[in-house]
Amino acid sequence: MRPSWPNRRASQSSETLRLSQGVALAHTRAMNRLWIVALVACGPASQGVEERTTEEAPVAETAWPVAEVAPTMEAAPAATGSGPPLSGTDSDRCRGFALTAHEAGCPPQAQGDCESGLTLAVDGTLTLDPWGAPGVSGLRAQLTPEQMRTACETLAAPALQRELGSCAGADASEHMRIEIGNGPFEGDTGACNTDPVMAARGTAIHLVHEHFPDRHLVSPPF
Repeated sequence: MRPSWPNRRASQSSETLRLSQGVALAHTRAMNRLWIVALVACGPASQGVEERTTEEAPVAETAWPVAEVAPTMEAAPAATGSGPPLSGTDSDRCRGFALTAHEAGCPPQAQGDCESGLTLAVDGTLTLDPWGAPGVSGLRAQLTPEQMRTACETLAAPALQRELGSCAGADASEHMRIEIGNGPFEGDTGACNTDPVMAARGTAIHLVHEHFPDRHLVSPPF
């Protein structure tokens, strides 16, 4: 005997409810399993993970180039013997001057003494062997430093240094010698009348007239 229509609807409703509850329970269980899996998968990062320490990379030292130091130049030794004429203030480098004369055809006024000479030393000492004064020699006078410099401007001039020993037609009746840092320079200057030689000869005669007023270096005009 089949149940009546109202009873059948009640029975179906109960069965539908049980199915719905079962589906909901299954869904809940499935969700719980998903959460468990998610929690396991997303556990603390420190679990099973090797801790790593980040170290700073060493900074390479910069090798700066070292400037090479040029070797110290040593001062060149002072030149000896005849060298090129000095430039600049040659009067400050002058170490002496000498003029000697041997007059040919000695006139009677010389009294047989036609050899003469004048020497200027580095300390300013002026020494005269006068012309025409037999038995007289070694007369001395002292120049001041300023007088020494003034005299050496012509007695040690670069032009005179070049001229000594190269004057065409010069003879041994006169001889000049310059004592200077790159010298000495010397040569015969008799009958040589170039400007540097004549200037030096004139300076020497002037020094004799100034410091030995009654004496002569060379034959005076008669």
